[in-house]
Amino acid sequence: MENINKLGKTSQIIGKGMFYLIMILLTIAGIVMSLTKLEDKPGTINVIAVLVGTIIAISLFYLLLRVLFRPIYNLNKNIQLKIDNQITQNEFKIKWIKSLICSLLFGLLFIFGTFGLSLLMMIPHYLLLSKSRSLWLKY
Repeated sequence: MENINKLGKTSQIIGKGMFYLIMILLTIAGIVMSLTKLEDKPGTINVIAVLVGTIIAISLFYLLLRVLFRPIYNLNKNIQLKIDNQITQNEFKIKWIKSLICSLLFGLLFIFGTFGLSLLMMIPHYLLLSKSRSLWLKY
């Protein structure tokens, strides 16, 4: 059981780290793109429009990534809840399947250019998924 705890913490740290890294990169890219648009079209209305558009785009990316990453880095918490019998077998199965789907989506999201890196970073999570599968299969 200690092995699954170590793997779960590793998966959680990598998942949160990847989430924050991607959000920082998207924020920087959004700011750079908005600055280039401001150079092309000076004026108060254009400045306001570009700033509002940038804030909305970054917020939407944040929400989308949060929906994708939350099942990935919360699997360790759900495993602990299942071990402590705080969630039912069916609830754990649903959360486990959501985590698997989100992990596969993330792995396929970066198929161009960074597929190897994203796959490498997701290995601890895939191992955690396979080891925790027995929690909902044995009942």
